[in-house]
Amino acid sequence: MHSIGNDFVIVNNLNNKVILLSHTINSISDRTIGIGFNQLLLLEKPKNCITDFSYRIFNSDGSEAMQCGNGACCLSQFIYRNKLTTKRSISLATKQSVVLANIVSTSKVKLSIGKPNFYPRDILNNIEINKDNLYSVEINKKKFLFSLVYIGNYHCIIKVDNVNSIPVEEIGLLINEGNLFKKQINVTFMQVISSSFIRLRVYEVGCGETLACGSASCAAVAVGIQHNYLSKLVTVKLIGGKILIFWSNSDCPIIMFSKTKHVYDGVLSL
Repeated sequence: MHSIGNDFVIVNNLNNKVILLSHTINSISDRTIGIGFNQLLLLEKPKNCITDFSYRIFNSDGSEAMQCGNGACCLSQFIYRNKLTTKRSISLATKQSVVLANIVSTSKVKLSIGKPNFYPRDILNNIEINKDNLYSVEINKKKFLFSLVYIGNYHCIIKVDNVNSIPVEEIGLLINEGNLFKKQINVTFMQVISSSFIRLRVYEVGCGETLACGSASCAAVAVGIQHNYLSKLVTVKLIGGKILIFWSNSDCPIIMFSKTKHVYDGVLSL
């Protein structure tokens, strides 16, 4: 399945029979000799009575991720399409967070992804918490200002004049290889067109630049609202298409609306 170009292999592991090692996942992700994907989603039984399903997210390099907005949208459609539930409102738990997906149609999902945390102390390395959530980093002798957001996973949001002029892979990798953060972090470059329209390019940990990223879209809009240059309802244009993000206030979760598409079902022999 994919959501505006952010593509996923979804494995039904409700019977707990599937065990995938990181090198196997990395091999499957190869677009020439494997299936090809940004992330693999492993659907599992809920760990408690509060949520409907649990799932694990694996990047194309075999590492495990904690959150994926577009993945949750595709997974909820997979669950509903395969009649694993009759509910159109599905709660999904990852290792660290819970999202609520509402099936709008066979191709659209409304996702409540949670509240943003602008001051994630556990990721900063040798940097003091900035009350304005605006930090500075120098890369290749060029200074960039960035903001931090935790929304089930970590995001570094960099506001730029033109996303097309940014070497996304290079800078994303350098930021993650530097000494800024204790953990790996997604790096997003944001170009503000108007208060209700932005363009993004995203470097995702374990994948590189992807065509779309739902959690990065939510994080970027949250930063724009925090700094008072974006409205409550924003259209986010990514390489693969558009996502609509709504955040009413700090007491409410961020809502994203995204399209999904089922590509094919298959059987893989390992």
